[in-house]
Amino acid sequence: MHGGTSECTSSRFNRRCWLHLTLAVWAARTGRGDEPASERDDREIVDVLAIARRSGLGNFRCSTSRRFLAIGDAPDAYRLEALRVAEGLTGAFLEHYETKGFALTPPPRRLTIVTLADADAYARFSRDERPVAYGMYDGSTNRLLLFDLRSRRGPPDQRAEVLNLQVLIHEAQHQLAFNTGLLIDPRADHLRSLVEGLGTYGETYRPSRSAGLGEIHHERLQSLSRYLRRGARWLPPRPSWRRTHPSSTPRKRSSARPTLRAGCSSIT
Repeated sequence: MHGGTSECTSSRFNRRCWLHLTLAVWAARTGRGDEPASERDDREIVDVLAIARRSGLGNFRCSTSRRFLAIGDAPDAYRLEALRVAEGLTGAFLEHYETKGFALTPPPRRLTIVTLADADAYARFSRDERPVAYGMYDGSTNRLLLFDLRSRRGPPDQRAEVLNLQVLIHEAQHQLAFNTGLLIDPRADHLRSLVEGLGTYGETYRPSRSAGLGEIHHERLQSLSRYLRRGARWLPPRPSWRRTHPSSTPRKRSSARPTLRAGCSSIT
């Protein structure tokens, strides 16, 4: 799962720079005996670098794994860790939903993770105007956009390490859901509680231990308890699983069928 790595200053983007990154992707694939990098990977690199250039960002580096392309100005360690976690999550994601009766398919091509150095780079690249934003899955481009929370000034913050992992796992599940057949085109009309519920459902996954998707999420339960004590009210249930892709329908009608409860997605 080790891939090629190359560096490019997007503010000075030119054909030589494009070739440099393209060769790195090609080397990552041919080094494992795969086919040369697809034109889609090449175009994706060029498109991301073009956005970086317009945003005034530079020094983008690129790494690849079996299913992902990671590119950005974040430190190498952050970018490579994102690839490692995303690869492990993909396997766990497919296996988990297969056991629930869903006929999913692996992503047909590499998925893109844009790894940015800090909150400023993220805001400039994503144009995300939310007051508090740690990352996002951009359905219009099918890209995952993240930044390294450890970049904040001050002493190392263990909470930032935990949040880095949690944001990656949550947002990557959105990307996987829309690229494995669990949900249809992200530009289609989806019940927000379903999409976010699926992202939250798998936040218990941890790459370093046996914790998997769908386990009891103690942190979320504590947050929910606090909201309810403050007077928050449940949303009325609005079942709408029919909006998902036909291939995501369970093979058999059983207790494994998807259901929605209290406005949130629940898979039992």
